[in-house]
Amino acid sequence: MKQEFEYWYPFDLRVSGKDLIQNHLTFCIYNHTAIMSKHHWPRGFRCNGHILLNSEKMSKSTGNFRTLRQAIQEFSADATRFSLADAGDGVDDANFVFETANAAILRLTKEISWMEEVLAAESSLRRGPPSTYADRVFANEINIAVKMTEQHYRDCMFREALKTGFYDLQAARDEYRFLCGAGGMNLDLVWRFMDVQTRLITPICPHYAEYVWRKLLKKDGFAVRAGWPMADLPDLILKSSNKYLQDLIVSMRKPLQEKILGSNNANKKGSSSYTTD
Repeated sequence: MKQEFEYWYPFDLRVSGKDLIQNHLTFCIYNHTAIMSKHHWPRGFRCNGHILLNSEKMSKSTGNFRTLRQAIQEFSADATRFSLADAGDGVDDANFVFETANAAILRLTKEISWMEEVLAAESSLRRGPPSTYADRVFANEINIAVKMTEQHYRDCMFREALKTGFYDLQAARDEYRFLCGAGGMNLDLVWRFMDVQTRLITPICPHYAEYVWRKLLKKDGFAVRAGWPMADLPDLILKSSNKYLQDLIVSMRKPLQEKILGSNNANKKGSSSYTTD
């Protein structure tokens, strides 16, 4: 009995609804501090709100209702988990949206297709150590994703973890692919991206991650046991410099596009006048 007690105590985290703060959670603290030594006091609490379904309260009478089993059958386990993670953090009511779950299916499937295409054309990727400006920026974005996503998971901020570990990381990949142009992406960086993204999404979409880990990346063992990826300290100066550069490019393109559009409209008007005459 002592061995069992020492195994479970102190508990690291208790998660419960915000309506229980004034009773269950408060008395949990009272009871533990009154009965147990400080070493066995709770380490942490996490409160959350209730859940909405498509921005409305769940209700059997109105038909706006889903059980976990129904959601899994309709969207799959990973898409359900993806949508739940995206539903919101904190004590505000989370919003499970069907469109998000359906979009998750398409997004995960699209990502698998992209990786299959890249691996099939692996010989076309640029070899050698990362050396270009685009390589440096992309490698830095991967490091930022690793560090920020780890902190979000530790804080139980799953929506933020999904943002930094999936959405933002894919956006960085797409920008990197555009910047590389005809020169092609670096082979080592592409492999690191696929490895890191798989590990970061594993807590939310484990089935997807295990498929990518074993079938596409051909790695041994399981993604869930692979551990958190190692990363260098993010270079915040490089990130700020790149953002300034990208904003500058956008600000320069906008007046140029307006000028081209105005010139085209003027040419169309001139052609119409000539035809009328």
